[in-house]
Amino acid sequence: PAAPAIDAPLGLADVVTSVDRHFPLITAAERETDIAEGELTAARGGFDSSWRTRAGTAPIGYYNPLLVDSFVTQPTALWGTTFFAGWRLGVGTSYTGIPVYDGKLETNDYGEVRAGVSVPLWRNGPIDRARANIRRAEQGRTIAALNVQQQRLEATRNATQRYWDWVAAGRRLAVGRALLALATQRDEGLRVRVERGDIPAFERTDNARAIVQREGLVVALRRQVEQTAIELSLYVRDAQGRIRTPGADELPAGLPEPAALDPGCVRREA
Repeated sequence: PAAPAIDAPLGLADVVTSVDRHFPLITAAERETDIAEGELTAARGGFDSSWRTRAGTAPIGYYNPLLVDSFVTQPTALWGTTFFAGWRLGVGTSYTGIPVYDGKLETNDYGEVRAGVSVPLWRNGPIDRARANIRRAEQGRTIAALNVQQQRLEATRNATQRYWDWVAAGRRLAVGRALLALATQRDEGLRVRVERGDIPAFERTDNARAIVQREGLVVALRRQVEQTAIELSLYVRDAQGRIRTPGADELPAGLPEPAALDPGCVRREA
């Protein structure tokens, strides 16, 4: 599904949603989960029914038998038990028929039906290759699912940290601009007082130094906002999954109010 449009200001929920939908490490971990599911499906195929048929004859030679053998096997996970059933036909196509030394291949005119159960006494009883493959594939699926959760937690944590670094940098820039505006307004008042002779000109000169200093501070804080926005862009993506650098106009107006701590979550030590 396409990611929802992100409106200004950019919220933490928007960043987390973008991470969950498009972050590459999470996507790669989800692909590993699909692979693990495929391996589990393939391992379960070891208990699929199988049908085998073979037929043979000897058109050239003294003996001309016709041999057909068709049977179905169904393995199970119950102590390696396997059920089987089949039909066999062995007749001669000429007066010579089936060789005497292969008399066990001969059946009546309509063949014979057989069925049975194969139960191992010890080997492949407690465990066999098919059941071991299924257990290993199940463990692999569990590990892959946990890896997805781990990647999602780590990505969300890092994205949250980058988001609040960006928000804090924006608030520092707002404070720096406010200080610069205050110094600029103060300069106008000092100019009037200096012209009247109320204060010496040195006061306005010192305020001019403060204005230049605060202008440099605003430039440095603006660069910090840009830097944190670039770091945050690794976790903010558009609907097509492309990296998008949030603009300064998307900064929230302020920091969130602190939430009350649930007393039940506090571990009390004796």
